[in-house]
Amino acid sequence: MSPPRTVLVTGSNRGIGFAFVKQLAESGATVFACCRSPSQSDPLQQLSTSITNGKTFSSIMRAQAPLDKRFISRKAQVLNVSSLLGSLSWTPEPPFTMCSAYRASKAAMNMITREYANHLKDEGFIFLSVCPGWVQTDMGDLFGRSPNTPEMSVQCVLNIIDTATSEDNGKYKNFRNQIVDF
Repeated sequence: MSPPRTVLVTGSNRGIGFAFVKQLAESGATVFACCRSPSQSDPLQQLSTSITNGKTFSSIMRAQAPLDKRFISRKAQVLNVSSLLGSLSWTPEPPFTMCSAYRASKAAMNMITREYANHLKDEGFIFLSVCPGWVQTDMGDLFGRSPNTPEMSVQCVLNIIDTATSEDNGKYKNFRNQIVDF
């Protein structure tokens, strides 16, 4: 039996981040759910009353964790939620051309993922950028045609995390566990 999982989730108050918190907490993980305004996050407050694992979400939501192997007892992974829009090799037609700042921020995050993957590989860290797919969220379902729920997307991404090895360090993948060109 593997030791319990401890996970820090940023952007945990809605959409994909909240789906991560919910699924991980329900699986018994200790979850550090971080967001800008925890007291204004009704979904997180409701979840904190329905799931108890020895900690309260109010204190967890304000936590900060150092990226230091001394504090990690098993396989250390850092997952950055990216987007296909962050791929420099995929240049879409309109309407996505209006997302230039978002695309640039995701491309930069992918680069940071690669940099940390190279810098900390000898420490045993595995860094991944993963595109969760087109998801039914406030931000992702602008056209009302997103095929994936946050729960479906997160389950796919958790499967990627669970099977990741050192060979995956620094990779950029989609939610189907396929390599995406940077």
